[in-house]
Amino acid sequence: MEIAESRLHKDPANAAQRLNDLHPLLNDTIAGIRRQIHDLRPLYIEDLGFVPAVGMLVKQTTERHNLVSDFEVGGQQRRLPASAEISAYRIVQEALNNVVAHAGASWVHVVMAFDAEGVIVTIEDDGCGFHVPNHTYNLALRGHYGLLGIRERAQLCGGIVTIKSKVGQGTSVVVWLPAPVDSANV
Repeated sequence: MEIAESRLHKDPANAAQRLNDLHPLLNDTIAGIRRQIHDLRPLYIEDLGFVPAVGMLVKQTTERHNLVSDFEVGGQQRRLPASAEISAYRIVQEALNNVVAHAGASWVHVVMAFDAEGVIVTIEDDGCGFHVPNHTYNLALRGHYGLLGIRERAQLCGGIVTIKSKVGQGTSVVVWLPAPVDSANV
């Protein structure tokens, strides 16, 4: 903008062209900021409910990155305590980000299975896979910060994460979050 402004009096046509060239950049920047705001606080959970919000996240992420996806829900759907819903949403979000950024996958399958004790969230893909470290601290050493974040989020809620992956055969992230029926925020 400063370049265009400096050329406004000397070369108005060039200044106008530079300003015109900024439109796509500004539109992309605004869209990126909106995505970041949405990522900070998933309003879809409040507006649509927990399960539809996760379904929307899967749909939007996979459409944006040309992945085939399916989202499946099992068991008796219910609202969970707010902390469990946000953690589950963020875990799915990070797992999808990992699929997009690292897996080279063509499809991703997300399953939420409710039972009396909580919810099991599974995210699996057909990507390149990797060697899963034996210990959590090795996740950071190998640069798997997203997986480390998933594990930390689940542990903060009293949950458990299982990561299975084979090079050339994809990855499966399974997260169990406790949310007994009697403590669910219905």
